[in-house]
Amino acid sequence: MTCLSKCLKEALRNSWSKETAHDSHDEAAGDKSPIGQCDVTALMIQETMGGEIIRCDIRNPHSRDAFVHYYNKNDGEIIDATAEGIDPKYIPDGKIIKRETLLLIKDTEKRYETFEQKVYTYLAAAIL
Repeated sequence: MTCLSKCLKEALRNSWSKETAHDSHDEAAGDKSPIGQCDVTALMIQETMGGEIIRCDIRNPHSRDAFVHYYNKNDGEIIDATAEGIDPKYIPDGKIIKRETLLLIKDTEKRYETFEQKVYTYLAAAIL
């Protein structure tokens, strides 16, 4: 069984910013907000902990709106560091997506490079 370490959780949270958020969430995303951060966060969790990245479509039960959400699965355990504010009953089972496929999206690749650097900088400072 895996768990998201306290240090990694802090690094993720402290690395979220408008520049790492998906453009569709630009107005709602802010510093240390998980909104729009699921793709880069899932990539980082996979990089540091292994496992799979899962992609699902979440439908808003109160409207016709839908959005894509990414989370991780490692040894059967679901790890979803950005699900704050999403009722778990509305997060459906998803499909595995390859890391390489997700990084083919240029915007995601660019935001991930920024996010990755911020996370490792935070972790390095926490160790010292």
